[in-house]
Amino acid sequence: MNKPQIFISHISEESVFANNLKEWIDENLLGGVSLFVSSDGADSIPLGSEWLEKIKKSLELSSIILVLISHNSKNRKWIYFESGAGYVRGIPVIPICIGGLTKSELPTPLNLLQAIQLPDSGNEKNLMDIIAKSAGLKTPKVFNHKLDFPKEKIKEHTDLVEFKNDKSDESSFFENLNLFQVKTFLISFFLKDLENNITQKYTISELEKLTNLKEEKKRKYILKNLEEFLELNIVTKSKNLKNTYWQITNEGIKKLVKIKKEVRLTLNRPI
Repeated sequence: MNKPQIFISHISEESVFANNLKEWIDENLLGGVSLFVSSDGADSIPLGSEWLEKIKKSLELSSIILVLISHNSKNRKWIYFESGAGYVRGIPVIPICIGGLTKSELPTPLNLLQAIQLPDSGNEKNLMDIIAKSAGLKTPKVFNHKLDFPKEKIKEHTDLVEFKNDKSDESSFFENLNLFQVKTFLISFFLKDLENNITQKYTISELEKLTNLKEEKKRKYILKNLEEFLELNIVTKSKNLKNTYWQITNEGIKKLVKIKKEVRLTLNRPI
């Protein structure tokens, strides 16, 4: 049986928030729904494919459309194309106001729909209730982590373009740096377990705490690295009704030992 699909509509400049929403839904509903975000690295539309046709097909398959709306995107035509496609089909279209945008500031016809303003703990629960109900799932009593959305007005599009075109490419640099930093911490953690003859299953929350990354808000980098480890058969991923667990594999043991020996990384956590 195919999973119900949720379509997340957004402007390209705000893809980071769309992917934060995707990760939040996926983790808290334990992968019980399929989520389409066209800018997501794992599920992006391949180069050379029929881009518009892919969007159209995904809209047709979706049971709910979540539309991220900010001061920057509220007047962008593409947002209205995707939300209009859902409205015509008669499926729920939910505008999600972010970056300090209020529901009263939504233009017509978006202001006629059932909008939600985030971040807000009560609205987060309401949104999860709607998604879970549409998929025939139970809303989790406790969310694994807070939804990472901006409270203040998001930078204007022109500012973002100028920043992206900076020769130093600072945004990409720090993104890669964070990924590498967290990767070394995870490798160090799993190797320490192996030294103590431990091959235990861990939730993402346990890994956050045990690697001392919880206070640094590096959850998304932990998840990205774990998914990469999963593709390389370094870890396995299992789920029950409450949690998702990650555990090193026998193949992963060999690979991490090889990494320690050949790459010679300094795997001790820096102060």
